[in-house]
Amino acid sequence: SRSTSGRSSRPLVIVATDELLGHWVAETKHEPVHSIVTSPAQLSDSQLRDRVIEWIAAEGQASAADRSGIHERLGAALAHGQASLELDEILPAAGQGRVAELLVDPQPHISQAPGSHSEPLGPHLRINQAVLLTLQSSGEVFAARDLPNQSSVAAVFRY
Repeated sequence: SRSTSGRSSRPLVIVATDELLGHWVAETKHEPVHSIVTSPAQLSDSQLRDRVIEWIAAEGQASAADRSGIHERLGAALAHGQASLELDEILPAAGQGRVAELLVDPQPHISQAPGSHSEPLGPHLRINQAVLLTLQSSGEVFAARDLPNQSSVAAVFRY
């Protein structure tokens, strides 16, 4: 089964208890491709991210960005000022619905410089927030290794 929401045909990963998973299947008439059976409230953001990334890597989705040409699109967009490698720029753009494609390194190289952001959230939480905002505005999220400048996140903007 593939996601039927939005325009994506990417696999859907559901994190839910057995009871909620049963309700989801009953309502949608679709079995999820993968489920993480636990209460999301029992996982920290980093644990949840790690569990999903483990599944992505196991399914070979981490290289899907390479197959789809996302690195080339990112390079071209960066050259034309239509992309960013800076989380401080990406997060507000995601909140405005401007992120078409968000690339997240499954093994980020996060170093937090003092005063590097004005938000009280740590880098992992801020990346998670960018992912959620991008998906809410029908953007696509890719796991992608070897981002330029050893960045942990990159975005291609819609406008």
